[in-house]
Amino acid sequence: MLSALLVLLLAAPETDAAKLLKIAYASQYEWKEDGLKNVTLEFTYTWTWGPKVKPTGKKPPPPPAYLTGSGRIVVVGDRVVPGHHMPDLRRDGQWQREGRQVDGAELRRKFGAHLGWVLRRFVRRPFDAVFKGVKFLGPEATAFGQKIVAHGRAFYVKQDRIAATEKDVRLPKQKKPHMVLLRFEHGPVGDGYAILGEACNYTTRGNEIPIAWTRKLTTKDAERAPVPLSYTYTRTVDKHEEMLKIEFDRVTVDSAHPVVLDPVARDLLKGAWERRFTLPTAMGIEGEFHRRPDKDLDKGGWSDVPGSFEVWGMKEIKVSIPENRVRNPAWRAGIEKTCTGNITWIFGLLKPTPFEEEFKDCGFELVPQGKEQVIQVYGYEKALAFKLAGGAIVGHYAQVLGEKGWWDYKVKRTSDGHFMLDRMKGEIGKRRIELKFRYGRVKGFQLPKKMDVLGIGARGTYFGVAEYSFRRLKVLLPEKKG
Repeated sequence: MLSALLVLLLAAPETDAAKLLKIAYASQYEWKEDGLKNVTLEFTYTWTWGPKVKPTGKKPPPPPAYLTGSGRIVVVGDRVVPGHHMPDLRRDGQWQREGRQVDGAELRRKFGAHLGWVLRRFVRRPFDAVFKGVKFLGPEATAFGQKIVAHGRAFYVKQDRIAATEKDVRLPKQKKPHMVLLRFEHGPVGDGYAILGEACNYTTRGNEIPIAWTRKLTTKDAERAPVPLSYTYTRTVDKHEEMLKIEFDRVTVDSAHPVVLDPVARDLLKGAWERRFTLPTAMGIEGEFHRRPDKDLDKGGWSDVPGSFEVWGMKEIKVSIPENRVRNPAWRAGIEKTCTGNITWIFGLLKPTPFEEEFKDCGFELVPQGKEQVIQVYGYEKALAFKLAGGAIVGHYAQVLGEKGWWDYKVKRTSDGHFMLDRMKGEIGKRRIELKFRYGRVKGFQLPKKMDVLGIGARGTYFGVAEYSFRRLKVLLPEKKG
């Protein structure tokens, strides 16, 4: 099969450089060669980074930043299902990395790049799609192999293998490219080969900082096809070092429902989701609000402020604070930003987002618990699980400020069979948090009257409850034609 493919590639009317690179690219193994429809990889990881300190015997070095966890990757055909592949990487809080602050979002992006490198050993875009419209230069004989330049980037082909390539590592403010060599290690995988190792070392221009990294991937044969077994990444930047180890513990091939996992669990959560009390998106609301923080938020600098707001479609929020209440423009802008986020969360509870949109590409598993049903959800950023009872959502399990726990609801049944959220209780540390929600009728609609929100200070240094009271509300409905 592979030899026939190479004959066809060689017969294509292309330059010698394009032919060499195309053969080397196409000779890499892919899951589709073994006819796999879907693959699920469950993994655990350990990630450390921090200053590179040699023990002196007098004072022990500080412990490195340390993360461990698990995750799941689902690949269907050539598509990586985006809802499943990101593990929980402590979205709250700040971390020191290479002498600077980073947050959970940056860690998730970097972790996703590592998973992407692993998956490209098994799933890739076709050569003609990657290099569409690209002009090839070469080949030129070098010590690393035949050098082929495509779109300003050099590839080195040796014995029908991609032996190395180049990467632009210029710093953000540098205009000139800084190309460095990435050297590859190969291994036989399936009927072809795979790039199983990568190494690079260089010194930055301008500040002359030495940087070096290596990647190593091991594979195993399982259920009709090769799969990843272990991935190790090490990186040193001057006096800082980092190491990421991912172990692929469980592999499932050609599942009946690789994305949804359990259709029964999905349908149970969908039914409860659609019975939530919501407001129509085809309406606008405007009015006044008053924010009153509790003593913990007050100590953190949250002020007692009034303001006005507009809501369109339960998602477009505009907030304004009177200048005579907060005269400093920078402070006023900061308060308006916080209030906008809080009011967006309040009306997000009332937004009738379709289930298929809210939980796109998510996986579901049912865990019965007495009269209640727990639906574990994979790939949903807002919660890790939901609790159902009597056909309603009565709680969710989430991570807040680095702590995982249940937030239990009290709901009220409306006359049309929906469930209105009355209060929400949870715990952070040793403090019990209760959020109350009250509504008032305006033009036949139940609108927020007094709503509590969980307020979190900068970098999670403090938290508390802020009450938002709403008055002089106006409902704006689209004009009916005809």
